[in-house]
Order: sequence, then C-alpha cells, then structure tokens
Amino acid sequence: KQWYQRRVAITAGTQDNIAYSADKLIQHLDLTHYNPPPNVIGLMAYVNNANGGDSTFKDLFSAAYQLRAERPDQFDLLATVNRRNRINPTTKKNWHHVYESPVFVLNHGNHDNHDNLYRIVDHMGLLDEYHFQQTSDLETRKRWWDAYQRYRSLVNENQLRVRLEPGVMAIADNWRVSHGRDGFQEGKDTHRYLRTFYLNWNHMQGRLLETHIDETLELDEIM
Repeated sequence: KQWYQRRVAITAGTQDNIAYSADKLIQHLDLTHYNPPPNVIGLMAYVNNANGGDSTFKDLFSAAYQLRAERPDQFDLLATVNRRNRINPTTKKNWHHVYESPVFVLNHGNHDNHDNLYRIVDHMGLLDEYHFQQTSDLETRKRWWDAYQRYRSLVNENQLRVRLEPGVMAIADNWRVSHGRDGFQEGKDTHRYLRTFYLNWNHMQGRLLETHIDETLELDEIM
C-alpha cells in the first residue's frame, strides 16, 4: 500500500492531464498540493518504443543555491513569500486540495543550518495566481515573478536525461529532484507505458530493510 494514492498508469491519451499526453513536460515536483508532498516518486517503465520521450531530472537545490549566490535578494523572496498550490479537477468530484508554502522551505528547526534548504515546493501548473493577486500587491508579484523566472532558467540548465527502457525504474527525492519529459511522436504503433508511485522515506526505508531480511520479496510486494 502507498501513502498517497494508488499506483498510476501513464499512457498517452488516457487522461485529461498533460502528463498522459505526448507533449513535453517541464521540470516539476509532484503533488505539491498535498501537505506535505510525498518524499519519494518512482517511475517504472513497462513498455517504451516511442521516438523521443526521454525522462529528465534536475537537482533543484543546486539551482536554488546558485540563485542565492548570484541574487540573494531573489532567493530570500522565494523563501519567504507563500504561494498557494491548488487542484480541483473537473473530472473528479468531492475533493479539493490546497497547500500554501514558499517555493524554498528553509530548515528553521536546525539552528546550525537555519539558512539551508529543507525542501522545495515547485509545480508551476498548480500555482493559484488568482489567490496571489488577491493577497499581494503588484510590486511584490512583479518581484516574485522576476525571481521565479530567474530560478526556473537555472532549473533548465544541466538536466540529467535518461531513457526509461522497459524494466528500468527511476526513484527520486520529490522534495529536491524535479522530473520532466521530452515530447514524443504518437502513432498507432507507438507504445509508452509507465507506472508511477509515491512513498515516504520512512516507509521506503522500512521496506528496504525487509528486503535485506527476505530477498525473495517481489517488486509488487515491496511497492
């Protein structure tokens, strides 16, 4: 069992979400409308003969620390101004998720590392711009967007690109490592089937300990 939701199958043309299309996906962290977002994301490829569609990953901490070195004022802005992440899909009823947080969440609980990053909350598609307009002045919004655009330009640099072949799984820290995807060509003979799952670190560590004890566990039992 998982902490957040059932495993999700990712195939083109099956959902009203760009992730289930053949379009390019920009770098993002998943489920930023949860409080807190899940620690771990996994992507497992079952079928992939698509032309294109490589997965991309980026260490967002490196982009954030580079921004702090170059523009500490912009880093501070992204670490102090709350932005609301909201989702209320039209295809599902009876649920509406909202989580409010700065993009950069600092480690305030540790006095030795009070200025270090604890996690990042970054999904451009879930930002509630209407709420931002209602709760901030024009100058703050302008400065915030200038800082965010600079940070996102750093995110687009030096990404890791990986083709997930059948049987290959990618596991990433969903509080730190964003993921995206190159676009790919659709066709009647194109098949790209992935499944994604979400876990907390303590849940995953416990299962890994069990795996060391019982090496006969199957993948589905672990996840």
